[in-house]
Amino acid sequence: MDAVRPYAAAFTSRFLLMLQYRAAALAGFATQCWWGGIKVMIYSAFFAAAPAAAAGAPMSLTQVITYTWLAQALLALTPWSADPEIALAVRTASYCKPVGPHNHASRVLNDARPRLRLAMASRARVLRSVRCGLRDNWSMTPSTRRAQVETFIK
Repeated sequence: MDAVRPYAAAFTSRFLLMLQYRAAALAGFATQCWWGGIKVMIYSAFFAAAPAAAAGAPMSLTQVITYTWLAQALLALTPWSADPEIALAVRTASYCKPVGPHNHASRVLNDARPRLRLAMASRARVLRSVRCGLRDNWSMTPSTRRAQVETFIK
C-alpha cells in the first residue's frame, strides 16, 4: 500500500491542477453565454420599442441575434496577442536589427496561415451547426441570401 501512495499523490495533484483549468474554461463559456444573452435582450428591447424604426433597419432582429451569437462564439479567434516573433524580439531587445521587408512579410504570412486555416475551419463548423439549429426567434438562423453567405465565408 505504501508503494501506491506516491502515485496516488501525483495523480491527485495533477487532477486538482487540471481541475482549475477546466473550471476556468467552463467559467469563460458561461461568461460568453451570459453576455450574449444580455446583448440579445438589449437588441430585442430596441427592436420592440420602435417597430417603425426596426422595419427600416438594415438587419432584422433574427439577423442581429445570429450576428451576436457568432461574435460571441468566434471571440476566441480574435488576435489579442501580437506576432510571437515580434514579441520575442521586443523581450530580447533584438528589435534594433535591420529586417528586410520581404523577409519579414514572408515570415508573418507563414505564421498567419495556420491561424487562417483554423479560423476557416471554425467558420465552416459554425455554419454547419447553424443549419442544424432551432428555427425559433432566439436561435441562430442562416442567411438565405447567397451573397451574404459568400461575403461571410470570404
